Amino acid sequence: MMLRDELEEARREHRSKNNWESVFLHALLERRTLNCLWRRFANVNRPINAPLVTL
Repeated sequence: MMLRDELEEARREHRSKNNWESVFLHALLERRTLNCLWRRFANVNRPINAPLVTL
């Protein structure tokens, strides 16, 4: 998976698992985050290029 590769690269680059890039990527890989993103991307009522979250 591409995000897993990016996570490993960030860990190698920073020589640590404790860096903001790794934290962000790890959060994206959590099942509940992926499920939430998938539901929002797959919503047929969402206009093209519309934000995933209304601010």
